[in-house]
Order: sequence, then C-alpha cells, then structure tokens
Amino acid sequence: MRPKLRRFASHRRLVFAIRKAVDPMLADSRHATYTAAERPKTARSRKVAMDTPEVLYQAKRFRVERVTQLSADGSRHSKDVVRHPGAVAILPILDDGRLCFVEEFRVAVQERLVELPAGTLEPPEAPEKTALRELAEETGYRAARIEHLTTLCMSPGILDEKMYVYAATGLTPGTMALEAGEDIRVRHLTWQEALEMVRDGSIRDAKTVAALLYYDAFRRAI
Repeated sequence: MRPKLRRFASHRRLVFAIRKAVDPMLADSRHATYTAAERPKTARSRKVAMDTPEVLYQAKRFRVERVTQLSADGSRHSKDVVRHPGAVAILPILDDGRLCFVEEFRVAVQERLVELPAGTLEPPEAPEKTALRELAEETGYRAARIEHLTTLCMSPGILDEKMYVYAATGLTPGTMALEAGEDIRVRHLTWQEALEMVRDGSIRDAKTVAALLYYDAFRRAI
C-alpha cells in the first residue's frame, strides 16, 4: 500500500476507534445506523426514574420529601429533597444609576444581610407579578419596567427552588408594606460600592452576588 493510502487507512481506524469508544452501538458494525429512539441516552437527556415520594415534613412554604432514585443498573438510592414553589429576586436600578438593596436580619444565619429584594412565588401568580409586588412591599418602590435577566437553581443538590431574577427600572418611591415580623431597612449603593462589597464579602447572599455579577457582565454595558 502506498504511503498516502496507509496514512488514510490508519486515520480511519483511529476515527472509528474513537467513535466506538464514545458510542457502544458502533461495536457491531462500522456502518451502524439507528433512529433517534434507538440512540443511547446521554447523561444530559436521560430521565431518572423515581418511586412515589414520601412526605417527611410539610411547612408553610416548602415540604421535605424522601425519594427513591432508580439507577440505570437497577440499584436504588434514597435521597431527601426540599420541594419549593420558587422565588424572585429584583435588581432595582434608580434613574441616577444607584441600586436599591434591603438589609434584613436572617434567623437561619443569625446575621443582618445586605440583599436584593426577593420573595417566594405564590402560584398561580406569575413570577413577574410577584417581583413587582415584592419590590413594592419591601422597598416602597413601584417599577414602570421589569426585565427578566436569568433563572438560578439555588441549591440543586437538595432543593428544587428556582430563583427568577429581574431588573426593575422607572422606579417611583412609595410606602413599604412589610409582613409581620419583618425588619427591613432600605439601602442605596452605587455600582462601585456594591461590587466592592461583593469583593470584600460584605455582600455574600448568593442570589444577590449572582444577580449583580450577571448584570455587570452582560447587561450593564449595553
């Protein structure tokens, strides 16, 4: 065999070896074909079978379930997960460019944290309506415009909560409407001040850090 043909044949064998390693169905034939339904499921597309969950605890805004995951090899694994209706976080941007935050005592961590206004969804209320309502209740501001920025999975190892993040502009000040037990103070910060507080750890609430960095990276320069 001529050198060029030998190199070509060697290249084809290498390509086939790689394809076979990636796709086991090619082991039977170099020209194997199959439909989309026959194609092996990838990790991204595979759905994991679950038994009927056992409710361990039902709270006002969430519940804890024990689920049994049925793996592809037939083994079974129990996992405890928190079911949550979802929530919203709002990045309020004033006409002068400053941002509006809330400072609130969080019982779970026993600290006052600087955060963006946020709140739990109340189905069937749409997330954008929840965002407008929570913004008004926690800060007093009414927004003329609201824009969905991104959706965050808050702690997918144990929790199914999705956080819908919005930017609110065209703000008009008004009266706050706090719930019983809420102790919220409104704070206004420049972008530079807010980002410096993220850098030095003064702002460490996860949704707030994610929303600030997302907007600063992808929307602020537009």
